[in-house]
Amino acid sequence: MSANTKKSQKKEWSPVIRERVGKRATTYQVDSNGGLPDRNKGRKTFKSLGEAEVYADKLKVEYYNYQNNKKEYTQLSEAQKEDAGKAIKICEELGISTLTEALNLLRPHYAPPSGIITLNELRDKFVESYQAKRDGKIISERHYRTLKDRVVYFVRESGWGERLIKEIGARELWDWIWERAKANSWQRNTLKRYCDAVNQLFDYGVNIQNLGDNPMKSHVIKFEMSEALAVAKRDAPIILSVEQVGKLLEIAYSLRNERGMLGFMAITLFTGARPESEVFRMTWEDVDFEEGCVYVRPNKPKN
Repeated sequence: MSANTKKSQKKEWSPVIRERVGKRATTYQVDSNGGLPDRNKGRKTFKSLGEAEVYADKLKVEYYNYQNNKKEYTQLSEAQKEDAGKAIKICEELGISTLTEALNLLRPHYAPPSGIITLNELRDKFVESYQAKRDGKIISERHYRTLKDRVVYFVRESGWGERLIKEIGARELWDWIWERAKANSWQRNTLKRYCDAVNQLFDYGVNIQNLGDNPMKSHVIKFEMSEALAVAKRDAPIILSVEQVGKLLEIAYSLRNERGMLGFMAITLFTGARPESEVFRMTWEDVDFEEGCVYVRPNKPKN
């Protein structure tokens, strides 16, 4: 090659946008610059630069598809071409050159579902699997019952039982959880436990290959959950003085015939049992006066 010879490089094809300044208004003409099979799309004029750029991006997609696979290009509908144009624009904003490259980046993080099931069906499979763990002594009866109750509550109250699990998005899932938390005045720990139960349910769907991705692991929910848990921090418990405890017992004693509060107050104050979740579930059968023991029994319904 001689010193005067210049190495030619093939320029990347791109439509041209020309500004047309008129007496009344300025318009923008998109010139396809050749390369497309449809000559009617050769030149088109728009009132704004934004509209012209959107159309130019659409032409880029059409040119790319046509050059790489002309047969498939002719089979794309107008809606598919428009959708591809939007996807290409997002790729360019992220520094990704093609849709193929974008999919290759996504592939390691997404497993396509091998089956299509509803939320009701997923719940039944999930509960059955944990029942087997309980029967095999892998988890306790209390653990099984608590997890089952929370999952059943979620499916029933959301009203999504007949929906396909792949159609449930992260945003609507979190909105439901947060609205339910506010309506029921859930404390921080309660909110966290319900989130954990729903997360386990969708994780199970992924593990049995009926779901491609767990919506609870979306960055949207992770961010919202961390914010909500920070807001819902439990207040520090109030420490009663000896005088206050004495006053409570006096009042409970005075109402023992009317309300039967003395036993409830005594067990709550002197055993450390939780009033709502444990003492409310007790009966006198759980109190052994001879041995001086109070029994907190798991999975006992509220009485």
